[in-house]
Amino acid sequence: MVCWSLSLKKIVLGLFLVSSFNTLALDKVGSGLLTFTIFSFEIYELELYSDKKIKAFSELKDVDKYKMVFTFRKNIKSDYLKEAWTESQKVFPAKVKGDYFKQLENIQPDMKDGDQIVILADADTVEFKFPGKSLKFKDSTFKKNVPWIWLGANEVGEKLAPQIFKSPES
Repeated sequence: MVCWSLSLKKIVLGLFLVSSFNTLALDKVGSGLLTFTIFSFEIYELELYSDKKIKAFSELKDVDKYKMVFTFRKNIKSDYLKEAWTESQKVFPAKVKGDYFKQLENIQPDMKDGDQIVILADADTVEFKFPGKSLKFKDSTFKKNVPWIWLGANEVGEKLAPQIFKSPES
């Protein structure tokens, strides 16, 4: 009986510690679906989570932790996605980050329907998790500007930001 009760206490303590230090315990800000406009086929759904309640993209720079989850709705070849990383680098608001984009291109796999890319940001670190691979950068400027690629004043941001930051009344 002593062994059973000691094991139960360890399990309860373990669950408490996991929930207390879980960096993924973030509030969902919203989600948006990126579609290809000519044929309206779905590319991916983006879900945004944050450690603070935010209602606009401009507020995202002031959060300590955020998570972006891209769930693909279609098979996409890595060549297309690598080209998207190159295009993002050209217009990225924080210049001199080209090496980061090259590293992301190098590990970008083909994405299948249902696959996810997860971007986790905490303090001055941002981690990109691809199926079977991950890459982490310790750079607060890069971490603050990464969401701009999908939510800022650009072609993709114009489609996704209004969906993610829509008011609850809409």
